[in-house]
Amino acid sequence: MSEQSALAALRSDLHDLEARVVGLEGKIEVTRADTAAARTLARAALRAVAEFRDVQRDHTRILDAMRADLDGLRVTLDDMGNKVDTGFAVVGAGFAEMRRGFDTLLAGQDQITDLLHQLLARRTGTNA
Repeated sequence: MSEQSALAALRSDLHDLEARVVGLEGKIEVTRADTAAARTLARAALRAVAEFRDVQRDHTRILDAMRADLDGLRVTLDDMGNKVDTGFAVVGAGFAEMRRGFDTLLAGQDQITDLLHQLLARRTGTNA
């Protein structure tokens, strides 16, 4: 191979190498842009996750507070139910006592009625 043809081959190889380097530099720029975009997306995703965690934490606090309120209401309703039960027991006992009193009054009225009938019978019998 002659010196000129070797030199032409080297120039051709050099030209091909330069074209390949330029092509790689372009790909590197695209890769850098893609990397920057990926970093931006990653930061946005991290912010979104952080915001979601904040919202989730707030919701958890709210649910815990509601649970505590419901537990308090449950205790209050249980207490009220016990008071109502106790009140009905007292009223029931009062009604039973009133019933006994009414029975006593009825027995007394029956005796009074019998005595009045006896008195009337005597008066009618003596007046006749």
